[in-house]
Amino acid sequence: GHNIYIQLLTTSVFSNMFANMSTLSVISPRDYANGDFNARLHPWYVTGLADGEGSFGFSITVKPNGALKLAFDFKVTQKRSNAGILYDLQRFFGVGTVVIDNRSDDTMKYHVTSREALINVILPHFAQYPLLTSKQLNFFSFKEALLVITGAMPATGSVEEHVRLLKDSMNKGRSFDAKFNCLSVVQLEPEWVQAFVDREGTFYPYVALKHSRNTTYQGVDLSLEVGQASHDVAVLASLALFFKGGAVMPKCDITSLAAVQAIRAKSIFKYRDLEGIIKFFDRYPLLTDKRLDYMSFKAIWEIKSARGQNTADGLAQILALKANMNKARTGKPSGNVE
Repeated sequence: GHNIYIQLLTTSVFSNMFANMSTLSVISPRDYANGDFNARLHPWYVTGLADGEGSFGFSITVKPNGALKLAFDFKVTQKRSNAGILYDLQRFFGVGTVVIDNRSDDTMKYHVTSREALINVILPHFAQYPLLTSKQLNFFSFKEALLVITGAMPATGSVEEHVRLLKDSMNKGRSFDAKFNCLSVVQLEPEWVQAFVDREGTFYPYVALKHSRNTTYQGVDLSLEVGQASHDVAVLASLALFFKGGAVMPKCDITSLAAVQAIRAKSIFKYRDLEGIIKFFDRYPLLTDKRLDYMSFKAIWEIKSARGQNTADGLAQILALKANMNKARTGKPSGNVE
């Protein structure tokens, strides 16, 4: 990824104008497949990552002798190319393992199944650094089931009835109303934003001809976009508060359950203050290979800032960078250092 990026910036005559582009100077090596042995994740980064990519679940089986068996699993998944962040999580918590999650889509997972580790390490973390999406409701059900089955909390009725009710209320069993009503607009910590965008954000370059007053010109528009199910629209409004700008789309009264239910199933936060985006993500760099998309995004911004899109070489560079971003990006790292 990094070598391709440098080639794009150095093989064109136009790139001489940008020989001192600051994009390259802010890159520090990151091994996406193995993580950073010398750095410890920030606790709010851990929660932001769990809000985006974590899950809390348990299965219920009844043994032939009638005994109830519950298997608990807290996990965070990533593509194998980004397994480094999972090893970072393992080093952060000091418990759990990193293993293959799904061979067919080449994913890995960090997971914790030990009741002792869940009770002594995982639950205290999310009590001190709580989840900020409606995923917190699954966490509460997960925690309650864990405490009931270990006898730390009395069951309502039989233990089996209690934990089955909890399980049935999780994920798709949870109503839109419950997910919407559990959230409000809050002040976010920068490390939570850093991690949440690492999972849920997209750096979009829009390149198209525009027309104004009988003039046609090359338009290049850039935005950071974060999507969520509409019941979690308060999270997007919190991002707008954090960045002091941007818009939550479609527009509606986000304090009204009826108004939010009436809009489409997904809401999007769009932020186009490019200097604000660059300033934040240079200070709080992404830790997955989405950082490569950010680097291309920033390179396009710097070309645009010099009006480079109005030259053939500059436009060609922008299009080449765009062609290797997001889902179209090729040569994703797999164990290599950028």
